Amino acid sequence: MPEKTSIIMNAYIKSPMVAQMTMASLANIRRYTGQPYELIVVDNEPLFPIRDEYKVLKIDKYIKNEKDIGCYASYNLGVSQADPDSKYFVFIQNDVFVFEGWMEGLRKYLENNLADVVFPDQVPRDREYVLNSYNLAWDSVEAMKGSRDAGLMMMTRRAFEIVGGWPEGLKTAIIAEKHMYDRIGRAGLRWADTNKVMITHIMAATNLIRLHENPQDYNDSVDKEEKYANQ
Repeated sequence: MPEKTSIIMNAYIKSPMVAQMTMASLANIRRYTGQPYELIVVDNEPLFPIRDEYKVLKIDKYIKNEKDIGCYASYNLGVSQADPDSKYFVFIQNDVFVFEGWMEGLRKYLENNLADVVFPDQVPRDREYVLNSYNLAWDSVEAMKGSRDAGLMMMTRRAFEIVGGWPEGLKTAIIAEKHMYDRIGRAGLRWADTNKVMITHIMAATNLIRLHENPQDYNDSVDKEEKYANQ
C-alpha cells in the first residue's frame, strides 16, 4: 500500500464563478486520484459556499476562516490538521485541474529519490509536445522540462519540516512562492519540474480578484511584501 498523501487546497471564494471553479477543481481530484489520500480545504472569507449536490466531493477536513489569512498561511494551517501518518503533502490552488495519473506520476519522483519537491507541467502546451512527453523516460533530462509554479506542488513531509513551512507574512504569489523556492534551495533540497505530469492551471486567479477588488490596496501590499521578503 502506498504511503498516504495529504492534499491541501487553499480557497478564496469571492464570486459565484470562483465557487464553481473550486467545486470543479475538487471534483477532478476525486475523479482522477487513487487512494490513499485525504482532502483538506482551507476556505478563506467565503462569500459563496462549496456545494455538493452529487455527493462526490467528500472533503475530509473543511476549515473555514472568517477572514482571509492568505494562501500560504492556509497551507500551513492545513498541514497542522493533516493526518500525522501522511508522508507527502500536495499544495493546490482552487484554479487547478488535475487528470488521471497525476498523483502517481508526481510520487514517482519522491518515492524513487529523484527529488524532494516536484512540480507538474501547468502551462499551455501544443498537442505534439504532450504526445512526445508520454514517450519520455521518467528520469530523463527531457522529462525535467515542465514549469515550476506553485499552483500545484508536491513535497515530502521531511522537506516541508526542513524549510519550516510556507512564509506566512506574504500573500502575493510571485513574492511568496519565490521566497519558498529560495528556502528550498538554501536547505539543499532537490526539486524537479516534470512534463511527464500535466495539469491545467488558470494562472493568477486569486491575485486578479484582489487586484480587481481594491487596486491601490493590492499594489500597496505588493510593495510592503517585497520589502518584507528582502529583509
